[in-house]
Amino acid sequence: MNQPSGPIARLRGDWPLPAGKVPVFYGWIIAGISTFGFLFSVLGQTMGMAVFADSFIEVTGLSRTELSWAYMFGTIASASRNVSLLWFEQRRGLVSGVRGGFVSLGFSLSPLLLAMLIDQWQWHTVLWWLAGR
Repeated sequence: MNQPSGPIARLRGDWPLPAGKVPVFYGWIIAGISTFGFLFSVLGQTMGMAVFADSFIEVTGLSRTELSWAYMFGTIASASRNVSLLWFEQRRGLVSGVRGGFVSLGFSLSPLLLAMLIDQWQWHTVLWWLAGR
């Protein structure tokens, strides 16, 4: 049977690496990627959003309520972050705890780091930089 190629191949569960050919348990790779995913979501989390809230309100003309609604929709949209835990049965608690430690550290430091960046370069420059532009 021919293996699918192109974009269809990416729908397979073992893309980008065949899980059976990786020398370590593939769940650890997924756990690492998931941890970075958590950390990259800081701007969408309360501690990241709060730093920019007044600037967003000033520039967009939104009320705090309208901004809160937009934030709520973003939070609901990012609800499928527990995918790494599907890979673990026996060590699910360990993975969750280790990931939680890194995420807590990153989340707790983010308001301070974001505020420092905003003081240095202004909020709109920081957002462009964080967006990878």
